[in-house]
Amino acid sequence: MKHLFRQLILEEKLKDAPNLKVIQQMQQKVDSELSIKDLTETGMIMTRESFEKSYRNPPALDTKCKDVMTYIGKNYIQMLSNGFYLWDYPSTKPKRSKKLEVVEEALFNHLMGINVK
Repeated sequence: MKHLFRQLILEEKLKDAPNLKVIQQMQQKVDSELSIKDLTETGMIMTRESFEKSYRNPPALDTKCKDVMTYIGKNYIQMLSNGFYLWDYPSTKPKRSKKLEVVEEALFNHLMGINVK
């Protein structure tokens, strides 16, 4: 997951008017041990329509997906109409739960390279 923060640091540095405070905050995250809080703090809710429009070829979403929680590095969790949250990427075991924290933990473990059965 540190590579995602490094990428954002580089993108910020390349701006015409880089925000040094943002660069410093992200660098502190890279220099420290990352926690699930570092991931969840980047979360933002988008409508399904807005999410799909942000891609040239959007990922396939569940038919019950109404909204999408997006995180650093274009990672996402689907918010389903039946009250479940779904993390389902190609080549990974899907995680579905009524608790967002459970699904966020699966995403965090994936990004950190932690294999959980």
